Parts: sequence; structure tokens; C-alpha cells
Amino acid sequence: MLMEATRDEAADIKTLCGGKQTVDMSEISQLHLNLKNILKIDLLYDFTSLVKLNLFHNLIEKIEGLDSLHNLTWLNLSYNKITKIEGLDGLTKLEVLNLSNNNISRFENMDALRNLSHFLVANNLIKDLDNVLYLTRMKKLYELYMVGNSVTDGEEYTLFSVAFLPKLRYLDDTLINTEIREEASIKYQQQLHELAKRKNPKQQRTEAENAFVEDID
Repeated sequence: MLMEATRDEAADIKTLCGGKQTVDMSEISQLHLNLKNILKIDLLYDFTSLVKLNLFHNLIEKIEGLDSLHNLTWLNLSYNKITKIEGLDGLTKLEVLNLSNNNISRFENMDALRNLSHFLVANNLIKDLDNVLYLTRMKKLYELYMVGNSVTDGEEYTLFSVAFLPKLRYLDDTLINTEIREEASIKYQQQLHELAKRKNPKQQRTEAENAFVEDID
């Protein structure tokens, strides 16, 4: 199914390229395969220059087949049937990830997404604030959109998210102002302090290792 959809997209690209008979897949930077009834992500290994991939509104159940897309910065997998976050380890340049309207119940397997700035995961099955804590590893997270998850119904959700995600600028389409940020910081001051203490030993080891390497050099 994906092969057929990709072939159709390639035909469209040929038209845009003035009717060229051959298209080098490794030169394509954007691919839009929405509403194609795709069941499985595969056969994308030749699209090594892909920056933007749109696969929303399909029948995909598993995130896979993206290992060769090292230049991808924008990925839309919304409106599918995905139950687990996985298969993203090779996407170290990814900045925008849309997983809205799936069946995801927890955040996991996202350690490689160190450049992620926009995470949209509305209308899933996220229930616990521990999932927000998981996102603290995303040091560049600028926007988080989680409406339609039961976790957002809790009274603590907004302040908790703002407190533990200090770089966050927009939460569920709402600009985080100074007043909210200060309130969140005060409310969770103790928890933030404890979290910092737990992180410090690891951070100190990393700094020591880096210093050792510099001395060797």
C-alpha cells in the first residue's frame, strides 16, 4: 500500500519537475502520503534527504521503517492507529512531531529526539503526570499540545507542566505568561529541588568525563 502511494507521489513530483522520466528519491525533501489507507511504514530507505514526512489519516498501527531518514525535521503521524511510541531512534534532527488522534497511553522511546521543539499528541490515552516528567529530557521543547487526554483534566496539569518544562512557551495553544510561570515555580519548588539533586550526580560524572577527555587532548 505504501509502495503504491509512494509511486503516485513520485508521479506527482515528476509533473512538478517538468515531466522528468526519472526522479532520484534521495533528492526528495518532502513527501505527503496522507489519506492513502497505508497500513505499514516501509520502503522509505531511499528518501535519505527527506525533511518533511506527512502520513496523517492512514491506518498505521506501528511506527517503523524510518531508520534512514536522518535529515527528517517534521513528522506527522496523526489520525492513525498507533498504540506505542517507538522507531524514532534515528530521527535526531526531528523538531516537530505530531501523534495526535492515536491510541498512545504513555511517552517512551524518545531519548534520541534531543532537538524536538513541538510535540502534538492531542486526543490520545495519556492519563498520568509522569508522562510530563518524561518530557523533561526534551531540553528544546517549546510547544506541547495535549488536549483531549484525561491527564489535562486534572487541576495540577497546567502548573505541573509549566514547572517541570522550563523552556515551554505554549501549552495547549495557550501562551505561558510570567505570572503562570512564577506560580508554577513556587508551587513545585520542593519537587524541582529534589529532581535537581537526583540529576546532579549524573551531571557531575558527565562533566568529569568531559574534563578528562580535554586533559588527554
